[in-house]
Amino acid sequence: MPGTVNRILMPCPVFPANNPLIIKTITIQEYKMINELQTFLHKEIPLTKDMGLEIKQFNGENILLKAPLINNINDKGSVFGGSSSALMIIAAWSLIKLNCEEFQIEADIVVHKNETVWQKAMFQDLFLQASFNLHYEFKKIKSILAGGRHQRIECLIKLRDEDANIYSTMTAKYVIIPKASTPKEDR
Repeated sequence: MPGTVNRILMPCPVFPANNPLIIKTITIQEYKMINELQTFLHKEIPLTKDMGLEIKQFNGENILLKAPLINNINDKGSVFGGSSSALMIIAAWSLIKLNCEEFQIEADIVVHKNETVWQKAMFQDLFLQASFNLHYEFKKIKSILAGGRHQRIECLIKLRDEDANIYSTMTAKYVIIPKASTPKEDR
């Protein structure tokens, strides 16, 4: 039917996970973007496939990823810090990547700096929730990049369980660099 957006029902955790499973309506385009990114991650960063990484939800401002404990376990039976750190970096990178795709921004995204605080050991599957520390207007970012400059983005990533209990937090800074051009100015 002309003028309508095709929507599908997809079970996914909510932000925050007061209720571990709800039915959320997303567009077919959003579903495709999520699946394409997960396929890209598993192909281009094979570690993500070995870690069992799944993208569970994306809403523009937040992304939620999941990885099983069994793939990311240490010798004590808890989550391996190296795995959780890598997954948190990938979660925020994925949030930025999906926003760039949504606004048709051709760019490279690189992590610049991060700081992690582990609060307690985790003995269950990992949920990684990434969000922006500030409100970023990707339409404006597209203009900045078109001018040959790059954009810095800061994210907060939480390692949590299914019930939204937090085990670790990371703040990370990323840089979005326009493809095929040299940055003119550091923002």
